[in-house]
Amino acid sequence: MRYQHLTLLFMGETLRIGWTYHELEVAVDAYLLMMAFQKSKQTYSKAEIRRKTLEGGLKNRSSASFEYRMQNISAVIADFGLLPVTGYLPASNIGRNAEIIKSILSTRLGLDSTIVAPTSNEAELENNVGILLQSGVIKKPIGVLKPARCEMTGQSSFYRSVLVKAWILQAASGICEGCDTPAPFNLTNGQPYLEVHHVKPLAEGGPDVVENVVALCPNCHRRCHLSVDRDAFTANLYLRVYRLVPA
Repeated sequence: MRYQHLTLLFMGETLRIGWTYHELEVAVDAYLLMMAFQKSKQTYSKAEIRRKTLEGGLKNRSSASFEYRMQNISAVIADFGLLPVTGYLPASNIGRNAEIIKSILSTRLGLDSTIVAPTSNEAELENNVGILLQSGVIKKPIGVLKPARCEMTGQSSFYRSVLVKAWILQAASGICEGCDTPAPFNLTNGQPYLEVHHVKPLAEGGPDVVENVVALCPNCHRRCHLSVDRDAFTANLYLRVYRLVPA
């Protein structure tokens, strides 16, 4: 049964103390509209969106309750690894609405907690990164200093951070960080194709953090691994990409 609002009668006036499922849907949709404007870097008015929402599906709510609900939603958005709407700092005191908001966001964005979980499966990694890039702007992740190794069918791989790869590709904006050329093509989801490279390899103890990862075109990626000048090319990456820190 969906969570229903409660009412109290105080001095002849009805006080609403809970949010209906529909109201939470309306609030989430207003938030996602602002996220979409923010992602596309379009100018928009938060005040205008708030006004229209309060005149519509949230007509029984105050401006203050709307603002605080937006902060609640920011907290859940941040848990998904996405960047909250600017100006709405996450307020995690959501109470029993937390799971409802998470469920609505999951449905709207196609996200759940498994999307951002580290994985050693390359196909799963690619799929989840694509979903994140389509969903919103990814906030800078902490990453993992010592990724866990996964031994399967005689081959060694590591549990990789979905958020690190997504953030790197987002930051590159379709431009190779090794040679400044555009990605050679776009994937079927519209995302430019670049490959993510750990400057200090995970197999050599390198961390899975944004300070050790770059987005490269296939040529530059192969150059890092196979070229006669691979050491010099790698050293130059530290000069080109300011976020890189030698591990």
